[in-house]
Amino acid sequence: MKFLLYNLVFTIILLAILPTGLTQNVPLPLSNFTQNLLTSSSITYSEISIQPNLTGAQPRILHIEHYQDSSTTVVRIARENYASGIIRCFERRLLLRVIQANGTIIEINFDHIEEIQDINYCYVYPDPTIAKQPLNFYALFEQYILVTYTHATNTSDNTTFTDRGLVLDWGGNIIRHKWHKLVSK
Repeated sequence: MKFLLYNLVFTIILLAILPTGLTQNVPLPLSNFTQNLLTSSSITYSEISIQPNLTGAQPRILHIEHYQDSSTTVVRIARENYASGIIRCFERRLLLRVIQANGTIIEINFDHIEEIQDINYCYVYPDPTIAKQPLNFYALFEQYILVTYTHATNTSDNTTFTDRGLVLDWGGNIIRHKWHKLVSK
């Protein structure tokens, strides 16, 4: 158990020090050329959960998004509840972490969003290298995150599936729901 915690901390440190694409132009002495230097930093963060999950698994990083106009990153984490065949399901919680350049981490936790059905918390692996994941998020612009998910009137009939989305701010407030139905041609 302690090994898994160290593994998570190591993973977060590794992700924090990897190049984020931010570069700094530095003039070279006695020339008209510039050299791009990558900037990096490190951060240590321990994830503490007050809610047990079915497997007792440590949190995993499921997805990382970067804001284009800043060095802020949003990370989605979750604990695996069960896996069966080509399906892997995670706890029914939306856990996002906003990591700012100054080291501040903002926790955004949703224990239950009524609109987001259970089917969104499971990944399907039709091919071992490709995961189909209905719940996604995107860093929109400073302090806003778009969360997209699938909604179904009948989860056994994929013709009833519609794509939906909601916008969150860093305070964990739902700003707006938006519903779109997929149209197949």
